[in-house]
Amino acid sequence: MKFNNYEEMVRSFLKSDSSEKFGSFNSQYAKFIITEFIKESKYSIEILSGNCLDDFYSENEIYGLLEKKACEFGRAGAVRIITLDGSTNGVLRALETRIEKKQGKKVLEYILAKYSGEDQIKHFLVCDSKRYRLEEKHELFKRGALPDVTKAEVCCNDEEKSKDLESFFDHAWDLLLK
Repeated sequence: MKFNNYEEMVRSFLKSDSSEKFGSFNSQYAKFIITEFIKESKYSIEILSGNCLDDFYSENEIYGLLEKKACEFGRAGAVRIITLDGSTNGVLRALETRIEKKQGKKVLEYILAKYSGEDQIKHFLVCDSKRYRLEEKHELFKRGALPDVTKAEVCCNDEEKSKDLESFFDHAWDLLLK
């Protein structure tokens, strides 16, 4: 199948629930994929990120989409986010609090971690236990200095790989809650 542009391809793969894997190579594609995956999610979102940079997530209104979806899902723990850089993300913390007040329960949960291991951890997004975006290992991004290239593997329908990523996420989540 031939596509006129990247966005058309991604939307087609989402619509058909394609199991074809494809790449994401820059910040523009990353924002587009993350936005589309969140928009299309039906019941769960897990994000393991270095720091959920405001200049990345706010610029494309991803925080607003996360709030909307968390409220739509309406169940505790429907949207879970772990950041690994050790610095509290004030926007995420405020979002978590605001949604909890609206919903009367934590439907968006955010855990701050400080990863200090030698090996870098791959960051990822999983939606509905079947869609994922898995970044290659990279250094933490700094505010105001998003890289031109961020390589990631993406798939709109791979339950096995998505469940593996969710299992890793769940293990990290449980360790951080202790």
